[in-house]
Amino acid sequence: GGQNSFTEGLACGVPLLVCPGFGDQVVNAEKAEVMGVGQQVPRPDPDAGHEAAAAAQYRADVAERLRCVFSEKTYLAKASECAGRLQRAGGVPRAVEVM
Repeated sequence: GGQNSFTEGLACGVPLLVCPGFGDQVVNAEKAEVMGVGQQVPRPDPDAGHEAAAAAQYRADVAERLRCVFSEKTYLAKASECAGRLQRAGGVPRAVEVM
């Protein structure tokens, strides 16, 4: 869910499932949903003694969201649109030219 992984996934037109832990991952998880390119599964923060149940639920949630993201064609369509925009932006050669 970090910026590099997020952008690489979009550059390839792949729908995203972001499991944010810290830093920019939280923002990228929100962006995935707002942009319509994927979903997020927040990491659990269980109380002491409830770790196993939280981990089991987390695994189930991740599996469910993965099935959703890859079965609903809207995510693929939006990710493909993003890939096209990123490709047309020109990448590193364009960035060097601008600088």
